[in-house]
Amino acid sequence: MYRVIVYKNANDTTGQVLHEPKNFGNKVLDGSVDLLFNGVSTASFTIAMDNSLYRQSEAIANLVKVVDTGTGKAVFDGRIVKIDGSFSNTHTQVIQAEDCLAYLHDSTQVYRKVQNTSIRDFLQMIIDTHNSQVESWKQFKLGSVTVTNSTDNVYRFTDDATDTFDTIKDKLISRLGGFLIWHRDDSGQLVLDYLSSVGEHIDTPIKLGKNLKSAKREYDVRDIITRLVPVGATIQETSDNSLSGDSAQPHVTIESVNSGVRYLSDSALENRFGIIQKAVSWNNVNVPSILMSKGQDYLTNQRVGLLTWTVDVVDISLLDDSYKTFDLGNYYPIRDDFINVTEELQVVEKKIDITRPHALSLKIGTQNRTFSQYQLDYQASINYMQEQIKQSMQNNTVQYYDGNIIDVSEWQKTIDWQAVVGAGLGLAIVRVQYGSGHEDLTYKDNIKGLMQLSANYAVYSYMTAGTATEAVTEATNLYNRTQAVVGTGKQPRFYMIDVEAANGSDMRGAVESYMNQLNSLGVPDNKIVLYVANQLYTQLNLNVSRAGSVIVPAYRDTPPDHDYDLWQYTSTGSVSGITGNVDMSKNYSDRFKNQYLRKE
Repeated sequence: MYRVIVYKNANDTTGQVLHEPKNFGNKVLDGSVDLLFNGVSTASFTIAMDNSLYRQSEAIANLVKVVDTGTGKAVFDGRIVKIDGSFSNTHTQVIQAEDCLAYLHDSTQVYRKVQNTSIRDFLQMIIDTHNSQVESWKQFKLGSVTVTNSTDNVYRFTDDATDTFDTIKDKLISRLGGFLIWHRDDSGQLVLDYLSSVGEHIDTPIKLGKNLKSAKREYDVRDIITRLVPVGATIQETSDNSLSGDSAQPHVTIESVNSGVRYLSDSALENRFGIIQKAVSWNNVNVPSILMSKGQDYLTNQRVGLLTWTVDVVDISLLDDSYKTFDLGNYYPIRDDFINVTEELQVVEKKIDITRPHALSLKIGTQNRTFSQYQLDYQASINYMQEQIKQSMQNNTVQYYDGNIIDVSEWQKTIDWQAVVGAGLGLAIVRVQYGSGHEDLTYKDNIKGLMQLSANYAVYSYMTAGTATEAVTEATNLYNRTQAVVGTGKQPRFYMIDVEAANGSDMRGAVESYMNQLNSLGVPDNKIVLYVANQLYTQLNLNVSRAGSVIVPAYRDTPPDHDYDLWQYTSTGSVSGITGNVDMSKNYSDRFKNQYLRKE
């Protein structure tokens, strides 16, 4: 979970809490942190009028930190840069922030010609110029520099019209690669590292059905070159035309050493993608043969495709210490059998949801691929799909739990689950509690009985909460009571919130808080089901689109008046093994069937 703290200025060491994850203090309505490589990370927080910092923040002057309460470390450290206000029925304010790397935009460089200087010394010059212009708390100390080139020196011009960050990006990162990483040392001093590589190789997999909610895999081949035109240094002319600022200057080319042809061609790429001709410059090369050699090396080592994964994951590390959280820069094996094979790729962007800390959006990859890798990957995709089609033809049936769908509580007293399952059980939804105050008298025996028979089951709570605070407590009790029985056994297919009364003035908000709390405990939205009273459906105005499914009761011959995934059609059903009446449901949607009745 995350705590957001705002500081008046660099001298304020205490700050004020903008968002407190525990059940007290200020809260944000919405909050996110976007962490980037080689760019300025940003954060955004939406607050309401009841937040004590509403309309109290000041852009640029105020600083902000987002602290992981589990580790005590800051995941975001920067300044507020923009404040927007919305003045409608509900007054809200959006506070936007950028991290400390943005301080490098607050200074400009001076014109200088740099040659025969190491990469580290060149970067030190740039940092010294920055530090001479800004306040002490914006100053950086140069840390590790591991990026190298073939000569370990640079030949550059710096521009007095360009700020420090853009100078570093243009003169170093865009030309030599590497990663610009910053951190604070033990004294709080900002430290800037320029590293050739970062990150650890982590065994925690990203896998569909475990911690991967959705994934998108993209190839971008727009930068491919099939015919390369090498361009060398400018040829100095002595004619009057050379004095015109409007005239182009000739450059060293390769015709003289390449049989009169000005380009180099990669026949394999050209056969695959056609003719795509582009020029690449080597401004310090004056010899055509050397220029040709550099062009050939470039073409040979060219990366034809930019591979990027964008994934939404559940941070299981919040629940299971054996899993590590997903950190920016680390490498993780990612697998989704419905997309392709396993690949180990680097997290290059990470989006944190402040109010739903388990939910992360990651950009993984931006990995350039050679043509041979592209071909292998392309062929692997074809082979995989052919194999899947073959297996599907051999076994085209998916197994589902079939039989009665019931929900039970202490009102059914002792249940003979052997008889219930024997009669055909599709799903049993077990009541765990009536609000926070009443623990169902039979739920422990019911869950144990179902688990012993490997039966399909879910759990629910009759909601009595009317406020966000009460909803958080009720959700916590539902989860903890369930897990106390389940332990390491088979988990319930879903957690159902039974909403049959308007217990407060904002039931939509209360249910949202209920779901948010379940999220924070590791239960994703697709494992949360809403049971909504038919006659109160419109009045309650719940966010049903967020839930994994919606169950609506209507004890009659005709279906409910509202959209549903499962229709509870009777409260007087009869099932072998249960004495007395039992609630029963039917007419499940494909979504409900595939999520909760499919055998795992």
